[in-house]
Amino acid sequence: MLYDFAHGCRYSQPAMNELKHASAFVVQFRADADPANGKLAGRVEHVASGRTANFRSVHDLPELLRRMLSDARPGDELGT
Repeated sequence: MLYDFAHGCRYSQPAMNELKHASAFVVQFRADADPANGKLAGRVEHVASGRTANFRSVHDLPELLRRMLSDARPGDELGT
């Protein structure tokens, strides 16, 4: 179970073993998102650093994430 509505977020330890907090992102879509028509603009936030960036389409998102991850330096979250 990844989410327990009664007690908040509960992540399965086996599912999280290979995941790193420093590589976690939150993706937030604008209120006027229209997935059926490909309109999915919003913002992405790097959890560890709090650094954010906006995107204009879901097609921009992979490159944005790639760039944010490549900016990361050991001991300096995303180069902030």
